[in-house]
Amino acid sequence: EINGLVGAYSAARFGDVLYVTSWADQAIAILQVVEEHALRQIDTVKAGERLLSRFDDALAQPKTDVTQLPHRIGPADSWAFTARDSLQFVQNGNLYLVVAYSDPDRLSGDAANGRAVLSMWNDATNTFVQQQTIDTGGVSSLKLFNIERSGGQSDMYLAIGRTYGQDYIGGAIGVHKWTGSGFERHHTVAPSNGDVRSECTGGMSFLSVGGKHYLVAANIWDRSSCSGDSFVYVWQPGADRTGQGRFVLFDRVPTDSGADAVLGYLGGEELPVLLVANFQGVGQGSLGRVDVMSFDPENQNRVLIQTLLAYGPFDLEVFNIEGEGDFLAVASREVRTDTPATAMQAFDRVSFIYQWDTDERQFVLVQELGPGFTSIIQEKVGPSFAQAFCSNGCDISQENTLTVRGLRGATGFTVFQDGGEYYMLVAQSVCEPELSRSECSNTWAQPKSAVLQYNRVTKQFGELLSITDQENLRLRGMPVRDEAIRTHEYALRIDAGRAMKWDVIERNGKKILVSCSLDQGLVLYPWEFETITGLKGLIGVVQDPYTGSVFAASRGEGAFVEFRRRVPFDSVGAVSTSTCGPDSGLCVSFESAITPPTSSLAGARRIALRANRCSFSACEVVVTGGLRRDELLCGPAPISADADGLQCQRLTFLVQPQTVEAWDLFDSVPQIDAAGTLRFTPTQFVSGSAQVRVYLDEAGGSFAVGDGRLQTGPKMFTIDVLPVNNQPSLVVNDVFAYEGEGPVQYVFATQITAGPLEDSTQSVSFEVLAIDNAQLFVSPPQLNVRCSSGQCRGVMDATFTPLLFGNVTLDVVLVDDGPNRVYTGDVATSIVHRFTVVVRTRNSPPTFRFTRNVNADQAGGVYVVPGMVADVVLGGEEETNQDFTFSLAGVETLQGIWTGADLFTQFSLSRAGTLTFETVATHNGRFRITVGIQDDGGTEDGSEDSSESSFEVFVKPDRPRIAVQTSNDGFPPSLDVPDDGLRTFPGVFVFLDPELVEAEMNATFVLLSVTRRDIFSDQPVVNQDGSLTLGVQPFSGGQAEIQVQVVVSDPSNEFAQQTSEVITLVLNIVPAPRPPTFDLEPSVYAIENADVQRVRVARNLRAGFNQVLSFTVTVLEGNRIYEQLPSLDNDGWLTFKTLAGEHGISELSVQLLAQGGSIGELVAGEIKSLRIKAFPLPRVMSVAPRVGSMAGGYDLAVRGYFFGSAYSRDYGAAEYGGFTVTIGSTPCIQVTYVSDTELTCLVPAGLGEADVTVSIQDGIGPDRSGRLPAAVTQYGVYYGGIADEFSGGEVKFGPLARTSDGQLAPEAMGDDASIDGAVMAVANFLGKLHVGGNFRNVGGRRVNYVCDFQGGQAGAVALGGGLDGAVTAMLGWGGRLLVGGSFTRAFPNEPGGQTVLTGSLAQWDGSAWSRVGGRRVEGRVAVLVGNGTKVFVGGALRRGGVEGIAA
Repeated sequence: EINGLVGAYSAARFGDVLYVTSWADQAIAILQVVEEHALRQIDTVKAGERLLSRFDDALAQPKTDVTQLPHRIGPADSWAFTARDSLQFVQNGNLYLVVAYSDPDRLSGDAANGRAVLSMWNDATNTFVQQQTIDTGGVSSLKLFNIERSGGQSDMYLAIGRTYGQDYIGGAIGVHKWTGSGFERHHTVAPSNGDVRSECTGGMSFLSVGGKHYLVAANIWDRSSCSGDSFVYVWQPGADRTGQGRFVLFDRVPTDSGADAVLGYLGGEELPVLLVANFQGVGQGSLGRVDVMSFDPENQNRVLIQTLLAYGPFDLEVFNIEGEGDFLAVASREVRTDTPATAMQAFDRVSFIYQWDTDERQFVLVQELGPGFTSIIQEKVGPSFAQAFCSNGCDISQENTLTVRGLRGATGFTVFQDGGEYYMLVAQSVCEPELSRSECSNTWAQPKSAVLQYNRVTKQFGELLSITDQENLRLRGMPVRDEAIRTHEYALRIDAGRAMKWDVIERNGKKILVSCSLDQGLVLYPWEFETITGLKGLIGVVQDPYTGSVFAASRGEGAFVEFRRRVPFDSVGAVSTSTCGPDSGLCVSFESAITPPTSSLAGARRIALRANRCSFSACEVVVTGGLRRDELLCGPAPISADADGLQCQRLTFLVQPQTVEAWDLFDSVPQIDAAGTLRFTPTQFVSGSAQVRVYLDEAGGSFAVGDGRLQTGPKMFTIDVLPVNNQPSLVVNDVFAYEGEGPVQYVFATQITAGPLEDSTQSVSFEVLAIDNAQLFVSPPQLNVRCSSGQCRGVMDATFTPLLFGNVTLDVVLVDDGPNRVYTGDVATSIVHRFTVVVRTRNSPPTFRFTRNVNADQAGGVYVVPGMVADVVLGGEEETNQDFTFSLAGVETLQGIWTGADLFTQFSLSRAGTLTFETVATHNGRFRITVGIQDDGGTEDGSEDSSESSFEVFVKPDRPRIAVQTSNDGFPPSLDVPDDGLRTFPGVFVFLDPELVEAEMNATFVLLSVTRRDIFSDQPVVNQDGSLTLGVQPFSGGQAEIQVQVVVSDPSNEFAQQTSEVITLVLNIVPAPRPPTFDLEPSVYAIENADVQRVRVARNLRAGFNQVLSFTVTVLEGNRIYEQLPSLDNDGWLTFKTLAGEHGISELSVQLLAQGGSIGELVAGEIKSLRIKAFPLPRVMSVAPRVGSMAGGYDLAVRGYFFGSAYSRDYGAAEYGGFTVTIGSTPCIQVTYVSDTELTCLVPAGLGEADVTVSIQDGIGPDRSGRLPAAVTQYGVYYGGIADEFSGGEVKFGPLARTSDGQLAPEAMGDDASIDGAVMAVANFLGKLHVGGNFRNVGGRRVNYVCDFQGGQAGAVALGGGLDGAVTAMLGWGGRLLVGGSFTRAFPNEPGGQTVLTGSLAQWDGSAWSRVGGRRVEGRVAVLVGNGTKVFVGGALRRGGVEGIAA
């Protein structure tokens, strides 16, 4: 069958090519004449085909309109070229888009930080406009969800996942809340207490289950810092600071680099299904997996359903195809490890599509996306990039395009629906995820991303189909024929760069593809295609012999159509028509359809080339019409009148019913189109006849009358809608029965119906077509239809053969009594239904009996009793080979006080009937023993495998026995006895052999011994009812023991006396509840500003036995003085801390509590008082005088506070002592108390500044002190000169004492150190006094004008050999002594040493002389002054012509 010839209208041959036009197919079929009478179809061009080759994905080409797609969204910043994920939502009629941007974190700058950006669609600019930067940092994934609040309202949230180890303020996921115009940060999801940089969020999924909300986050490995498991979080209401809730960790899912996760419901599943892609990526070629788990949040349980293996599963896409079910697409790719960087095989892994099998509850592989598909390199790349792309080999397409097999670098799948068709967008990219944009772009070229389409015939995704079913229905009234569905199949590849994900948005009725690319950013592509038009009502085809162009004219659309002779290559360089080879020259491609603007081709009859108008470049094409000028039918576009007033006409059929009721037979009323075709839709389940009138109207033309409308007379015809016998139907079910059962009835069919509207008029019955294993029935079963309350069921009456079991299969049909005519659609028989009757066998219970009862002695050891069992029956004859066992089922006490639960230490009954048992040595009495028998036939289907039988055992007592009953555990038994006098404890001793009393024997309790009788105020007595009476003296404590025995005697025999074993009872003497006591110190002293103080104030704590003590402390007054309130531990230690700067008196109350003891109650002791005195520290505020002599000996007044008063000392006195005053570290002399605010003392010798400290040590409170820093300054001055005009030089020091007029007078240093000349300079050098002047000797020692002066008998120490002239100035400077005067040289230390020519300025370093500076200073130096950085020299100087002052 040739495609495109339905409704063939014309044919035209040009050489060996034949063109055939068809009106029904609206197509042109191109055939090749291969023989005289043989044709081969080359191609078919149909109206409605999409021109897929014209899809525009170019970003680089200039756009004349800035709103034209495709175009990129975002600024020129580097981060805007790294889109990873996007999502869309609509609020208040506005379309919003959130985009996640991020480059790897090792890249510095904005690209490393990334963005999460919110944009809004602008219809005017046909693009998105940025509204908000939600967050910064590396963002990998997004998830939008709603959380319901009380009152039926809900809040919208956005989860933002981090990638490549970037911390999200303590977590890996940030949750933001919608405010109405943007998002604000709400909370951070922190999955672990560890380093959140180990968590890199891959895909996320959200699902609400049972009123709770769950967020799943896959944690992907980046081969660097990210690792670990994936996580499930649950929304915890009211957990955040605003009471709105937050996500908390719910479950940890073990994963190996979780690339993606999906949580949702699949067909037929009651519980959600959790899918996790374990990318693994440990090494190239290592298998990853997809874990399929059932998710039971109520029980916090995950059960692995299935594991799907794949190389590097990177993305999961779950989608549904209507009528087919749920599918899972797994995008597979890997990362390169040890292979060369140019190797691409890691990215050429096979991806998979699975379909969910609702019966098997698992995924079934339905398609491999592997070498059957083709990938190509992106546009405009250099040879080196192409060479790297083809490192593992490339194919050359028919168009010389470099191709590789498979969907290289499949990163993500997105499935969407449009016009009834399902499409799959494949995001493809190479480069490892951690490589930055620049690293990848500078080394590798990217593959283009594929767009696939679901083929309903093959049930698989393939390349794009040229025409859709929806378009074919519109044009031709039927879907595309199965055999023609792949005509012009086209491989579309989009140049999307390093694509990570696709999304699809819809605006103004049009879909737009959204690409997230790591090198192009976010790009919008238009999802729209031009289609082939102008082929309705084709009248003919002509071919230009010069250009090869083909032309056609259509009467139906009034269009002129042009085709070009060229090969139709698709995106991967393959020919989209298999029969049209690239070298045949016979391929035809649609170019355009032109509708003349000023005239119509409606009514066209012929198209031809005008022979005399041909040239070597082209021919003129002529289209002619065929109707009379006044009968021209109007086409789709009207034509204007010509000079003769020509008008067109329109013909329409008018269809009317004879009666209005006749139209009830139709859902769509009958209509006749212009071609005379009658169309209508009968109403379902309604039959009858309809009389119809038909009129033909024409409008326009030169013969029109009246309103220009003419109409024919009516023509009549009848439409008979015949009733149809609908096929009966039913639902069968299997039957489960038992062998030997019957006669019984089982329901094997329900929902029985003869057909719609036929149950009331038809009867139905069953017909058995086949039955196997019929011997399981005694006679053939009867199948009947039984109805009740409007419901009919299929009932099987049967009797089953005894001792036979198995399965019987019956094939049945339901037959009604209506007609059964295939040609009219009448069907009286249902489809064949098969059901199974399962005949099962039942297990009968085994039975037996005991032959006798058994007697035994108490503590009699092991008993073996043969022949205890008889008449063992295992059920029917078929059960004689079954195995069976006996077991102890129960023990019931018939006589005695012992329960039977622990009677036996050993019990067994063999298959031969031998009983072996041993009783507990302490038990006696009469017991009923129940034993069960069980076979191995099982209990399925109502079977029984066990029964029971009983016998009695009498255990005779050997001697009287006694027991102790107390609340204390342990051995020997003990009893707690309070030390509060006489008490009676009931039921302490119990006689265990009441049957001896019943035999009229007397039983008496006898107290044999008592220890520690002195503690009892009333000696112990054992009463005959087993109670114990005694009294214990208070505070006895410890333990006592009593021994008790029971004696049984026979009144008829005075010598017949039996005694029990002796029972020892320990009496624990416990104190009765009494208030505890203690001794308490009346006062505690502290000081202000002290650290935590711990003082023992409570002693001699006394309480009852085993009581736990504790104190309560209450501050009654003075609470303000504490930083830490007082507390008492159970050893009596008081702990508190005073508040800084606070002092005073605080009153406390203290009470001792006792918990536990004999009755466990809380007992409170008396309340006592405690006083805490916090002394103030003495405060030194001032001293007078502040300056004095270093010799001391003068009075000092010290003023301040808290030196001595009733408040500061806690006692009253006229004078207070117990204090010291120190200046620096030296005590002041003769300290005198003046008042609480003043003390006086005599100042000791000292030098320089010193602190003044007042310390109090009065033995009342803690030692305390106060200090005034730098309060006193003591000093001294050295004087040098001439004593008088008759004496030599003199050195004095002062002041040492005050003169009578109050002046501080200096005194001479060292009367014995005579100086034979004037002292003209003094200086402090290295802590020693040095003097210089016009002297030669000091104290009879030769020093030569300068010395280390020590005074007194010590005299002086020469500086080397001295100088040769007088010294008039000295200065200690930089560790040296500078000396100036009228000298010229310095003498050495030793005779014969080197003399130094110094000039009038020399320096002494402590051991030797030297000259100052490079040149000598000549003249006389009179003064030396230093300012810290320089020394200034003044005098009568002569050096270099400079005189006066020199520096």
